Amino acid sequence: MTAASFIVTSRGHRFRFTPEDVGYSVSELGVRGVNTQGDSFEEALENAHEASRLMAEFREELLAEEAVAAPKRKRRSRRVLSASVAVS
Repeated sequence: MTAASFIVTSRGHRFRFTPEDVGYSVSELGVRGVNTQGDSFEEALENAHEASRLMAEFREELLAEEAVAAPKRKRRSRRVLSASVAVS
């Protein structure tokens, strides 16, 4: 029987640790794609921080690439319509 998962908060991140036959598997709560493992708790925690850092770098690079690739929108000029009425 595998022990229950537990949550660890470290350096502003919340990780779910799941004990395995050897070591732990870890995922960051609320962040897709941050998953890792380690043979000891300390190694798993270190790997979790590294995975979280790498995911943040990846997202920054992806956003930068999208900003470069996105076509620049033309600014719409605002036309001001005016009418003059002559009163006699």
